[in-house]
Amino acid sequence: MSFRAKYPAVCPLCSQRWDVGTLIIRGGRNKRYRHAVCPCPAGKKVITRNYTWMEWLAAVDKRVTMTSDHHASTDPPNDYFRPGTDTLGEARKLAEYWPAGIALVAGYRDVLISRLGSSLCLPDYTYDVAPGLGIDVSAYVAGSPTPWVVESGHVISPVASHHTLWLIVTGAYSWKLPPEVVEARGGAIAALCDLARIAGRQVRVDVEFHSGVVEKWDTRYTIRLQDYGEHVSLSRLVFQLAHPSALRRLCFAVKEQEDIPTLTNDSYGTSVDAVACPGAIAIPKVNTSDDPRVWQNPFAAQAWIIEKLKQLGIDVREH
Repeated sequence: MSFRAKYPAVCPLCSQRWDVGTLIIRGGRNKRYRHAVCPCPAGKKVITRNYTWMEWLAAVDKRVTMTSDHHASTDPPNDYFRPGTDTLGEARKLAEYWPAGIALVAGYRDVLISRLGSSLCLPDYTYDVAPGLGIDVSAYVAGSPTPWVVESGHVISPVASHHTLWLIVTGAYSWKLPPEVVEARGGAIAALCDLARIAGRQVRVDVEFHSGVVEKWDTRYTIRLQDYGEHVSLSRLVFQLAHPSALRRLCFAVKEQEDIPTLTNDSYGTSVDAVACPGAIAIPKVNTSDDPRVWQNPFAAQAWIIEKLKQLGIDVREH
């Protein structure tokens, strides 16, 4: 039985987007919504894959040990290919730990955290027998068996602490986009996630690399970087959202393992915006036709973060 779509989404079969009112059905083994009749041309290669973080790294690692006719992921940087790293191996290491990315997020977070007002999530402390954050000297002198101060949890403001934030971030973009813009945008998005967490919100983050060539092939990789209730490394989050190598090294490395006869080293496809699921916020790609430098303006980036925090019901103080 077919019906009209209430929300825009992406068909899992053909990876083409549909708009509100498009005729769709629900079926298949996973009971997923899809086009009633897929519009993709006959013979088009369509690949859709979902990954956890560890599955994504494992997929990248397969490329490190194999040969391929396609080699953009291992190419040295040049004027047209600016991945921010010299090798795929270097990018793979930064995916585990990227100190500059942590500093990038801290630049936004440290400025805005004092403005979270009553929504701030404060640490709660207790005492233990094992070493922790420090020792309470008076308790130690008094002979207390539990003189060590440890963090037992957080006291969260009752202001909408049950609210959630689910972001689906477009990870693909044009080769013309300067790496500095990619980093500034991703840093702001990662800071939004971190500040929402500090304010007591449950956070889920997906990054979607969707690209293709019309009538030939289409790939869509979705990586779950963080799920509700999960504590993840800030470095992991900011690398995938902000480092140019997340696309130009890691994503390309996975794509080079696919059986796509029409894939060429001159083009790995045109980027496609992520589409929000019900309950999620989709962050589109940066269009070079707009002014991408707005992300490099710290005041504009901060204003964007504050706007999103307020949409979550988080109290953000004025200056």
